[in-house]
Formats: sequence, structure tokens, C-alpha cells
Amino acid sequence: MNKYQDTNRFLEDMSVSAYVALAFGFYTLILLLVTTPTEAQWLYADPILKILPRAAVVWGIPILSILLFFIWRSLKPLQLEGVYPACKVALAGSATAIVVLLAMRLVDSEHLPSFVPPEESVKPGLLLGMSAGLAEELVIRLIVTPLLFVVLRTRLGFNWSVLITVVIAALSFALWHEAGSGAAAFLPQYFVTRSIIMGLAVFYISPVFVVALHCTVHVFIPLLFV
Repeated sequence: MNKYQDTNRFLEDMSVSAYVALAFGFYTLILLLVTTPTEAQWLYADPILKILPRAAVVWGIPILSILLFFIWRSLKPLQLEGVYPACKVALAGSATAIVVLLAMRLVDSEHLPSFVPPEESVKPGLLLGMSAGLAEELVIRLIVTPLLFVVLRTRLGFNWSVLITVVIAALSFALWHEAGSGAAAFLPQYFVTRSIIMGLAVFYISPVFVVALHCTVHVFIPLLFV
């Protein structure tokens, strides 16, 4: 039986995910204070960063991580006995990201595999790359997914609630990328890897694992690939 049959357990882990996202929010804030994206970097940036004015986007993302941290902490405070297990899951997510990226680097040299979107390369720079990844986790993982799941669980069983939540969140993710200027054509391989697989991992592994993994990917991809 999946541990998230208990909706309260799911929300507790979502709250832990907000702690993880906050750490990457501070990293993003540090990058923002020490770097200034160039026009070339904005050209290659993820389309989701081009929906709002630039200043609102780059400052708004770390601020949103702080706001969501306090919201989730008020809803589901992290208990002392939960700190060690939470750290283990978060570190496992980050370690998995690093191992997979290093394996990809050995296999494909310095070029990103075809299933990784080009906007996650070094071209957008450290700040814009991290901002995009963190924004996706904050909005899709910490807002859209739990809201959908909680509403659906009042009416449906666990498996149907998960399936519908993952599909709607994935479609929202895809449409969000189509909303900004410079949006690329819809590509099924990106939809599957970034939306469906990651969405299912939230429920069948842990949202803490997924947030740590995805954000860590955005830290290291610009350092390892062109």
C-alpha cells in the first residue's frame, strides 16, 4: 500500500518539500545578487521566465519560495523527529541527480541528451536556469499538485486521484511553457520526462525526493553541459 493513501502524510511531505525549495530559493537569491543575466542568456531562457517583466520574475521566484515555506510550515509544521528522515530523502534526491548527470556526461560527452530541453543547458546561465527549475517546482509541485490531489481525494480513490492529478498538472506545465514569448513546439519526449514521470514520482517515491532532484539538476546541468 502506498504511504500516501494517507492524505495527511502526503501533505506533511509536501511541507518538507517547501523546506527543500527554500534552500534552493536562497541559492537563487545569491545568484541574483552576484550575477546579471545578459541579453543572450534571456534569449535562451525557459519560456516560463518570459511571461512577466524580468525583474518581477527573477525576484519573484525566491520570494515565492519564502512565502510558500511559511504557508506550508503553518499548515504542516515539521516535527523534530521528522528532520532526519526528511534530510535523508532530500539528499537521496540530490545524489540521484548528480549520479545521473555524471553518467550522462560520460555517455554523451558535453552535449545534452535529446530528452533534456535545450533551455536547461549552460546557455541561459546559472541564474536563469535555476530560476526556471525552481519556479516549476514551486508552482506545479507545491501549489497545483497538492490542491488537485486534496480536492480529488474527497471524491475519488487514491489511484484515480493520482492519475488525474498527474495528467492535469502535466498539462498545466506544458501550457505554462507555451504561454511565454519564444515558446517552442510541443515535444512529447519533454512532456513525458519532465511532467508525467516526475509527477508520478511525487506520489510513488516522494515530493521531497523530486523537488531535491529537479532543483539539483538545475544547479549542475549548466556546469556539465553546453
